[in-house]
Formats: sequence, structure tokens, C-alpha cells
Amino acid sequence: MTHQTQQMQQPQPQLHSDARLATLETRVGSIESMLSAIAQKLDARSAINWAPISILATVLIAVGGMGFAWINGGQSRLEALILKVEARASDFVPRADLDTRFQVSAQRRDDAQRVTDGRLDRIERDADALTKQVVPRDTHLLMWEGEKRENAAIRERLNAETDRINARLDRLEAPRLTRP
Repeated sequence: MTHQTQQMQQPQPQLHSDARLATLETRVGSIESMLSAIAQKLDARSAINWAPISILATVLIAVGGMGFAWINGGQSRLEALILKVEARASDFVPRADLDTRFQVSAQRRDDAQRVTDGRLDRIERDADALTKQVVPRDTHLLMWEGEKRENAAIRERLNAETDRINARLDRLEAPRLTRP
């Protein structure tokens, strides 16, 4: 092995340097031409194909223009409607006025409710007082029946007494048939 390594380390006879240099230059030139061919192919492949992009941009611009026109038309209609509403706004009552009016009517309703409640309380008190003073009809009828019986009994006694007195008067006024 050592013999082989020694042979490798020994310098080989040198070719002519001009021929060798020419060979190297041709090889380097061919490598350069191959590299430039590869670079051209890579440039061709990496180049942007503008045709589909321009078609896409044209379509997007057309769609955007139509959308913009549609939005502007809608906005114009909206502005016209807003102007109509603003023109009619003078016919409407502002919310603040309605709130004030509702508060006033609510306050009046509350005042009327208080007055009505006071009246109802007073009527209930009066009705309770009258109920305490008034006798039920059944009791009243029973009491009057008792009064009627007493009056009938008194009338009968008066009639009997009147008859007795009239009989005595008749006897006193009657002429006597016999005189003593």
C-alpha cells in the first residue's frame, strides 16, 4: 500500500499547459452555455403569464363598476327618500312633545285616580254608616207587625170603652119612664 500511495504522490508528467488550458476553457465554456440555457429555461418558466391576470383584472373591474353603479343608484334612491321623509317631518309630532304629553296625561290620570279613590272611600264610609243605621227589611216588617197588633188591641179596647161610654150616655139621656 505504501507503494501505491508513493506512486500517487509522485507528479505525473505534465501535459502541455497550453493544450490543457484550451481543454479546460472549452469545458468551462460548455458549462457556461449549459448554465445559461438552464437559466433561460428557468426564466421562461418563472415569467408571469400576464394574459390570465389581465382577463381577471378586466372582469373584476367590470363587476366592480357594476356594483359601484348599483350602490350609487341605491344611495341616490335612499337620499331621495330621506328628503321626502324630512319634508314630511313637519307634519309629525316630535318624540319629546309626545313624552311630555304622555307625562301630563299620566299625571292627570293619577290625580283623577286619587280623587276617585277618595270619593270611593267616602262613599264606603257613608254606606257603612247607613248600614249601621238602617234596619233590615225582615226586622222592620216584624216590628211593624207587632206595632199593628198593639194598635189593633188598643183600637179594640178603645172601641169597647167607646161602646161602654156611649151605652152609659144613652142611659143617662134616655127618658125615664117612671118617676118616683
